[in-house]
Amino acid sequence: MNIGFRVDATEQMGIGHLMRCVTLAKMLQNNNHTVVFFCGQIETAWHNWLLNEKLQIVLLYPGIQTRVSPRRPSDLEKGVSHSEQYSKWLAVGQQEDADCLLQQLESLFYLDFIVVDHYAIDRVWEVHVASFVGHVMVIDDLANRQHACDLLLDPNYGRVISDYHELTECKTRHLLGINYALLRDEFVHHRETIESKRLKCIEIKHILISMGGADRQWLTTSVIKMIEALPNAETFLINAIFSQTCEQERCLREYLQGARVKVNILVAVDDMAQQMFTADIAFGAGGGTAWERIAMLLPSVVFLIAENQSVVGKAIEETSSGWVIDWREDERQDLLAQCCHHVLQDMTDYQRKVSAMLSLCDGLGSQRVVAAMESIK
Repeated sequence: MNIGFRVDATEQMGIGHLMRCVTLAKMLQNNNHTVVFFCGQIETAWHNWLLNEKLQIVLLYPGIQTRVSPRRPSDLEKGVSHSEQYSKWLAVGQQEDADCLLQQLESLFYLDFIVVDHYAIDRVWEVHVASFVGHVMVIDDLANRQHACDLLLDPNYGRVISDYHELTECKTRHLLGINYALLRDEFVHHRETIESKRLKCIEIKHILISMGGADRQWLTTSVIKMIEALPNAETFLINAIFSQTCEQERCLREYLQGARVKVNILVAVDDMAQQMFTADIAFGAGGGTAWERIAMLLPSVVFLIAENQSVVGKAIEETSSGWVIDWREDERQDLLAQCCHHVLQDMTDYQRKVSAMLSLCDGLGSQRVVAAMESIK
């Protein structure tokens, strides 16, 4: 099959949408399908990364001036509707965006599937495109707008079909819940070895900090400073991972020159699964990487920084599979200090988190999604 992905990646949007699309695209390529990415707005670094990954990318409207720095909806003023907030994530209107895609398809090839992962796109765009492609698939985790699609993937924990009542059509097949979480193969390899390692851990030594593509709150620095304040800070080895070179990384290198804690600063790693395997505990954002850490049975402090991460946080709290800090609330610095002291010392609670993760996510979601796509004729 020929499969297109409509997805964007900017500092404001983050890279979670792009990363889960790439995960699915790689799995499809392994099954001998052809994939191509259609992007309206994408940071240069991530454009180049796609090319380095041997993935074809088509820019929909490179000559159009994009809108100025749309912020995450959780940062916007109250009283503005959800659709109005997210509409700013498209540089043009939905129909114009769809027309740009169809124009590009005239010089490419017929698409058996178009996969849409974009909060600013809904039924308007999907209906406009549907007649010119084989099937429309939507990746969503908000359940807040109408869709016209053949497949809808929402991997959120606890998601049920009634959440999409009146939002999808009778023909739509729903792939719901964390059994469909899009994880790369490397996060589920050697599961028995990982389980044994975690259950035998009696002391925290290696710490992983990875806040995703756009750590605009400088959480990485905040966590390191809190660990530095602990009396046994020198006993820890921290790997702090940034997706790309940034101002925070440069400032952190200067700060660490006089610090007691040992920190390795890594940029754009290509061995994240190995990084998670080596770590005893992690501090990370509440996006898709939270499920990667759960698949790796890596106890984690999860920071909620955006609206779409609330469901992840709720799942982790309900299953006691990690520790959650809502960074959108007040007194968060005090909470972080208390959390650092607790999670790095209480090994009984640590083992409870490992046990809770064992039955939560098996990491085979990508395979299930590909099988569902291949079953549609």
